[in-house]
Amino acid sequence: SRLEHPVFLRDGPRGGPRAAEIVAAMFCCCAAESPSAQSVEVPSATDEAQSGAWAEQGASAPAHVEVDGGLLVTLTRNSPGLPWGMVIDTHPAGTYIAAVKEFGPAQTFNSSVPANKRLCTNDTIVSVNRVSNPAEMRTLIDEERTITIFVKKPVTQDVTVPKQGKPLGVSINHLSDGSALFVKSIAEDSPVKSAGVDLRTGDRIVRVNGRGGKAAELLAAIKDSDAPVLTVARGA
Repeated sequence: SRLEHPVFLRDGPRGGPRAAEIVAAMFCCCAAESPSAQSVEVPSATDEAQSGAWAEQGASAPAHVEVDGGLLVTLTRNSPGLPWGMVIDTHPAGTYIAAVKEFGPAQTFNSSVPANKRLCTNDTIVSVNRVSNPAEMRTLIDEERTITIFVKKPVTQDVTVPKQGKPLGVSINHLSDGSALFVKSIAEDSPVKSAGVDLRTGDRIVRVNGRGGKAAELLAAIKDSDAPVLTVARGA
């Protein structure tokens, strides 16, 4: 199981970087949903368009269909249990593609379509086989031989946070092997708030100073910079 590490970024007493502090116990991000959680279809505003697209996804249909600003992509593996060729982050805030591997169904699909239609790091998986409950999506991804995923591209922007020798003041969650930092909360007296930086709860930080990497590398880059430039992915 993947572990989530809620982290509060804080500098040392003289402005120098210090290790991020764990401020909440680790917990499994793939834990079962609460009893009130339900399987939810893709929002009704897209039902008609998606139903038509799903009808096109027969055996002779193309591997992808454009619908509602996203893509319905069908992937098939030889047997359940074999890798899909992509790393998927399942997080309470959503389900995302963390990386696409060199081999596997995802890369096979990518090699057959133009660059702007490919599955990419930081894409949001909105639904799997028309189910959008995160826990059930994960089960389908783990157990099914064929899946049709509804994928949308996030909106990204760069924001600069002048720390001015203060703690960043942002509480962040990240997965142990993930490639993004999830903004959990922002302190009212933080440099983010005082500088009017457009950083919001639920945003994903996917690059720092123009460079991506594992969550630990992103954290280190933020701590080592006096005014980190954060590439933020928001929504889908």
